[in-house]
Amino acid sequence: MGEDLFRDLDVVASLPRGLHTPTGGEDIVSRLTGAKIVRFGSCNERIAELEGGGLIIDFVPEGGADVERVIFALAGNGMWAVYGPSFLIPGKDKAAKSG
Repeated sequence: MGEDLFRDLDVVASLPRGLHTPTGGEDIVSRLTGAKIVRFGSCNERIAELEGGGLIIDFVPEGGADVERVIFALAGNGMWAVYGPSFLIPGKDKAAKSG
């Protein structure tokens, strides 16, 4: 049941609704959908606002040229965006051209 449960989940085009994302984060979801993911991971620093270590996604929205960042905090009581979207990344504000 375990693998089938996760493989067969339906994807809902919103974040979990809660205290931090009462509208479901539609803007973040729409900017990430179809985007090119440039970097994906966490950070080495301990930052209080990044519960659960955080999830950092640098991306270029579909049809865009600038790298944007969204950071999610993850905790037992939910997941929420603590940064983004629509923030350009200093020094990394243009997507690398792929050959």
